[in-house]
Amino acid sequence: MRPVYEMTCNLCGASYTGRRSDAKFCSQKCAFDSSQLKTKNCLTCEKEIVGYKTKLYCSSECRKAAGNYKKPGKTKSAICVGCAEEFTRPISYTSAMKYCSNECSHKETKKVRDKFVMELNEDAIVFHSTWELRFVAACYRYGIPWRRYDGDAIETSVGNYRPDFIVGKQGYVVEIKGHMNYESMIKTEEAKNILGEQYLLVLEKDLIEFENTSNLFGIDLIPDVLR
Repeated sequence: MRPVYEMTCNLCGASYTGRRSDAKFCSQKCAFDSSQLKTKNCLTCEKEIVGYKTKLYCSSECRKAAGNYKKPGKTKSAICVGCAEEFTRPISYTSAMKYCSNECSHKETKKVRDKFVMELNEDAIVFHSTWELRFVAACYRYGIPWRRYDGDAIETSVGNYRPDFIVGKQGYVVEIKGHMNYESMIKTEEAKNILGEQYLLVLEKDLIEFENTSNLFGIDLIPDVLR
């Protein structure tokens, strides 16, 4: 019977037994890996390294110093329709540049049962509350021109802010609020300071008055041609 030898793998250092005293590796994998490993010098700092044939540098720092690393490609920018913050994507990004993150996308594209949708001129208009829907319905009833707010984002101390509508030929900026939280109070107060009398914050009592009279804070928004 041939003797069995206790040996140590030259590559991984594992102990193993074999019948050939001149064996160097514990497995075919270690033997193959060893054939691929070479001793060479780092192309940047010339430190001796042992690695596969494709390994040219001893560290990521040396690789970067040599300029042999993936450089950022061209990008494109857009304004998030959810939070109004600017964001960038690679130029190869093919999806619509609408949202900066999944969080913003989920907030804006809630389940259908949480939305109010109006189909108008082959377009679908999404309202985030019945308060908005009631306001626009009153605009249609009185013939008052309106559109979704399409101006620049308003910078506030708690983040960028986009009101709800632009209304009337005077271009009043309108925000509809069924209830106010702390962040909403800050945003609306700072927006009022920035826009002045052009900014109208419509609460429940204001909406009811508008529905009944077409007036907002004493402003008659009905165009002269409809009088």
